[in-house]
Amino acid sequence: MNQSALILFGGGIVILLIFFLFTVIQDKRKKVNFKYDGENFDIQNTIAAALYKIGQPVITPLTKALNDKDKKVRVNAALALANIRDVSAIAPLLEALNDKEPEVRKKVVEALGKIGDKRAVNALIDRLKDEDYDVRLSAAEALGEIGDTQAIDPLIDLMKNGRD
Repeated sequence: MNQSALILFGGGIVILLIFFLFTVIQDKRKKVNFKYDGENFDIQNTIAAALYKIGQPVITPLTKALNDKDKKVRVNAALALANIRDVSAIAPLLEALNDKEPEVRKKVVEALGKIGDKRAVNALIDRLKDEDYDVRLSAAEALGEIGDTQAIDPLIDLMKNGRD
């Protein structure tokens, strides 16, 4: 199978998995479990594992999903990219930091922290001033995960001056 077909195939799988994730997992009234080797696995974990195993071919469709009109799709795309931890997702994640939804920004910040690339440090420092408390908290945690000394002063300023 050539690379274009593989990417197209991987993109189709991602779209199918994301659709399944939103229609089944997000409905809290439904509890669906798989049994695998005698242990129960939550479907969301199964899908996350599948995306992780597919790896690089899912990066492009997931980064495109960061621009989807559905907030749930954007949130879960960021979650999947966080788990895959591929540095090629940095630029699209940095763009997604400007999402209008705080929940999306929070998950994007968390993804950047998990990936751990220092290119995200300045943008994460900017998120320390986000209007949403959870985004600011996640930005502080992400900066700690990355461990760049450039974040020391902004983190201390936030600690001193706070913003509740």
